[in-house]
Amino acid sequence: MANQTENSTSAISPEEAALPVQLTIDYPERLSRLLLFFKWLFVIPVGIVAFFYGIGAFVVTILAFFAILFVGRYPRGMFDFVVGFYRFALRMTAYFPYLLLDKWWPDDPHPLNYEVEYPEKLSRGILILKLLSAWLGVVSDLVSWVSLVIFVFAIPAWFIILFTGRYPRGMYNIAVMLYQWTARVDSWQYLLRDEWSLFGTTGRVQILVGVGIVVSVVWTLYSWFVDGVTTIPFMPTF
Repeated sequence: MANQTENSTSAISPEEAALPVQLTIDYPERLSRLLLFFKWLFVIPVGIVAFFYGIGAFVVTILAFFAILFVGRYPRGMFDFVVGFYRFALRMTAYFPYLLLDKWWPDDPHPLNYEVEYPEKLSRGILILKLLSAWLGVVSDLVSWVSLVIFVFAIPAWFIILFTGRYPRGMYNIAVMLYQWTARVDSWQYLLRDEWSLFGTTGRVQILVGVGIVVSVVWTLYSWFVDGVTTIPFMPTF
């Protein structure tokens, strides 16, 4: 395995390295050309498991909401269960449709690792803000847009892998950087952490996120008044 991967993906700043949410992926030196044609098929049983796993995570997140509201803490067993679900989902989507790795089943050991430091206390005020964000679909919209960009990267990468057996390192680093951002922001939205720095550690990223939030709110309000569309708070997405 050591000759097939390089530990680390995109370079991260010291500020990002200090964040309580970390997603890392070992860069694969070679990817299977043959698997390109069958990943969509192999991911089906994983998706079935993720569906039922996600229902459990949704129920646990709702229970955790009330636990945080009343005692200011996320019960540790429930926290570990939800983190386990998101780790499973992130590994699944990294395999397909993002084509970032070739490992089929999302079990350990795995080239993708997702870790969240357990918070001793969580803010009730931020909890209400998260509820409002989920109701408006603000964070889910931002994550969906960024996820779409990662998917767009995967389209030319499919053909490059077919001819060269490699995902170009520069493209891969950008895709992983975006994937790391979605993992951090989802961790905030789904009650696992409270830090605002998960949305960005640089002024440029914070400005982009701020613009995205404004556009998302405007779009959501427009959808409500024109189409009558609403969102389900804390519903897991992957």
